[in-house]
Amino acid sequence: MLAALRIIEVVDDIRDMHTMSGDGEVRHLGGTVAEQKGHVCAFFNSVEEEFEVLVPLIKHGVNRGDRFWYMVDPVQRAELVQRLRREDVDAEALLESGQLGLYPWEEAHLRGGSFDKEAILRLADETLTSHEKQRFPFTRMWSNQGWALKDVSKLADLIEYESRFNAVAERHPSLTVCVYDLSQFGASIVMDMLHTHPLVILGGTVHDNPFYIPPDQFLRDLGVRSTPPRLDVAE
Repeated sequence: MLAALRIIEVVDDIRDMHTMSGDGEVRHLGGTVAEQKGHVCAFFNSVEEEFEVLVPLIKHGVNRGDRFWYMVDPVQRAELVQRLRREDVDAEALLESGQLGLYPWEEAHLRGGSFDKEAILRLADETLTSHEKQRFPFTRMWSNQGWALKDVSKLADLIEYESRFNAVAERHPSLTVCVYDLSQFGASIVMDMLHTHPLVILGGTVHDNPFYIPPDQFLRDLGVRSTPPRLDVAE
């Protein structure tokens, strides 16, 4: 319960900062405003909430000719394709053309059977470079991070990876959204994700994240932590 309350407090703090002060640019995903290049964390309470933001983002990007790269829980792939069909998006044609890529965790973060932060950083950099060479103007990358629950011993590697990914994001015309389910990831992980992403999705809208810590400082602090990260899921 305390972890859940802490998450709610963090979300309220971010909302209040933007509502009361007006600081930070706001960008609607899937709307008429062009998406900002960057690295985003998104927090949802269910797959349904996630898809409510994801499906319009895909539809909007497809209409603009962008490339979409989605790292998906294998059990959710068929449901996403069905939802796109209901929105009159020909998912099969997009998959065949290469404009839409749906990759199960085993072909992305869990390639080789476990998470290797160095390998996935190289994969992301190389894949985004390949999209540019294929003349896609922009890549929308959506990564459901539920794969991390398969081996919680890798949580420290995940946190380091998220911070270091900012260097990759800066090199490419792309928007990368890292998704965390609040029913599975607790307050301590949520705070680390806020510290490692310059942007955050709240209510389907992208905000500048006031809790972000630049990688040089964050990684230095991470290196001197005395306790390993915990999943810390609220009951």
